[in-house]
Amino acid sequence: MNFAMTRLRIWGSGVRISSGAPFPVQCLMAPFKQSSFTATGIKSLCWRGDELIDWVGGGRAFAADGTERPSTVRYGYRFDAATASPDGRFAVIYERLGTKGLLLCDGRVLRELDRSFYHADAYEYPVALFSGSDGRVLLAHRPRDYCRIDLEDAETGRLLTESLDRKPSDFFHSRLALSPNGKRLLSAGWVWHR
Repeated sequence: MNFAMTRLRIWGSGVRISSGAPFPVQCLMAPFKQSSFTATGIKSLCWRGDELIDWVGGGRAFAADGTERPSTVRYGYRFDAATASPDGRFAVIYERLGTKGLLLCDGRVLRELDRSFYHADAYEYPVALFSGSDGRVLLAHRPRDYCRIDLEDAETGRLLTESLDRKPSDFFHSRLALSPNGKRLLSAGWVWHR
């Protein structure tokens, strides 16, 4: 989503991204007070409170009235996507069809994330941030095998799913998403047809 010029329309807690591209990305929420502004060079957008943050673009922030806070860093890698925790404090920037990611906390690099190179160019980087039942921010991703999702405490990196008994099936996890109540994790992945 790196359009030369992007027009943002904000309704309450929703955002619609549109441009001259033939297939604009859209996310529509219940309409409230509409705000709109124009910005160039946006690479990713995640909510943090009432701001939109372009984490891939170095933490560039936009208020609903269009006020812009400039980037604070430039990443030397080809990251092209981002996801953020519900509170916006943590974010992961990553390459959709690559093997690298960075976990950010309040805009600072907390640690590097990796996934297996095995067919990494065929399915999106599996990563999600969510709030655990105890209030901690948890990170779901694949730090070991292509077929194994693990959960970590985002802040400490402590692995929460360590078990010698786990025998993951031959499944390529991709595009992780949490249910609204945070109790279920969806993996829109794939398996080999035999």
